[in-house]
Amino acid sequence: MTQNIRINVLELLVTMICIVLIVCLPSLIVQEDVFGFHLISYVESVLGTCKNLFQINDASYVMESGKILSLFPDAFERYAYSMLILLSALLFSLIVTILLSYGYTLSSVKIKKGIQNTLVILESLPDVLIVAVAQFTVIWLFKKTNLLLFDVVSVPDDRSYILPILCLSILPLIQLFKFFVMQVEEEKVKPYIQFANGRGFTKSYILWIHILRNVLIHLFYHSKTIFLFLLSNLFVLEIMFNMDGIMNLIKYNVKIPEIMAIGIILIYVPFFIFFKCILYFVAKLSGMGEVEQ
Repeated sequence: MTQNIRINVLELLVTMICIVLIVCLPSLIVQEDVFGFHLISYVESVLGTCKNLFQINDASYVMESGKILSLFPDAFERYAYSMLILLSALLFSLIVTILLSYGYTLSSVKIKKGIQNTLVILESLPDVLIVAVAQFTVIWLFKKTNLLLFDVVSVPDDRSYILPILCLSILPLIQLFKFFVMQVEEEKVKPYIQFANGRGFTKSYILWIHILRNVLIHLFYHSKTIFLFLLSNLFVLEIMFNMDGIMNLIKYNVKIPEIMAIGIILIYVPFFIFFKCILYFVAKLSGMGEVEQ
């Protein structure tokens, strides 16, 4: 246990060092608009960034409007806003996926075929198009009915929540649903399910009590990919909705390495700790065996 903690702490420190090295890379190849290999400039940039990170309380950043403000506590507010959107979208996707998977499993072959065709169409749509269609739909309804369902853009005093969450959740929902259906079909042919069927349990009971737990365990090993997918979509989302989130903070401060490093570290460290903790508990849970209920 102690050794695992040391390994994880070392992994975290190495990753944070790599983040600093990566955000300083522009100084290695570009110096005063001159392309080349500027090793001395790169080393100076890395050392300067490390120094500034230890004095980060005095740091400032450039807003989208060009105004310069103090980094803290504004960075935490931006981070909280972005993570609220991301985690809400993930939770919404997971809940809808579980409900859809339940209905899909118990539905007829014809309905399953229709759901599969719908998913293929939705999956082929780029996230930018989904966001644009959602925004134009809300605007069109507002013009026709004078009813504004959701805010289509964010401003500092009136942030948009519901529409960004819905847009961000669509593509992960499709991925999660396909994963759930595949895992449920694999679980249904395993001996413990056949045993449960033989005991006379209903399909609903077997799905909720037996299958779902094992599918959620498998889902964790797929969750990192979904998380990275959400992050990339969040970047696009913050631009299109004009959100004052952590991604826009990074985008507008690409020439300030310490600001980029802080933004990436704020995203990486909490989820690193979260995934490591969940991995520990999943290992304990899966160690009990799939058939043990």
